[in-house]
Amino acid sequence: MCKTRQDPETDEFMDLRSRAEVAIQEKAIDHPDVSTLPTKKLRALVHELRVHHIELEMQNDELKRVQLALGASRDEYPHLYDFANILPQPRSRLK
Repeated sequence: MCKTRQDPETDEFMDLRSRAEVAIQEKAIDHPDVSTLPTKKLRALVHELRVHHIELEMQNDELKRVQLALGASRDEYPHLYDFANILPQPRSRLK
């Protein structure tokens, strides 16, 4: 079964989430209290977070695709090497 970010039960997700929470606590950035923000600003903020979330999912999908392609090309390289019928000769032997 494939582990996904949407599955909060996975160890990788929980580890990443706990590291992120620690990083937020360690940063000494003064964040405004969201309960004081107007509803319109909260909706805009939620929209931006949703868009960013989708962007990150798309980047993750692309990284997975590239990783699979790299794995396939890596696996193909030994095949090409093993069945090569011409070996390069050093120039000193050609004289």
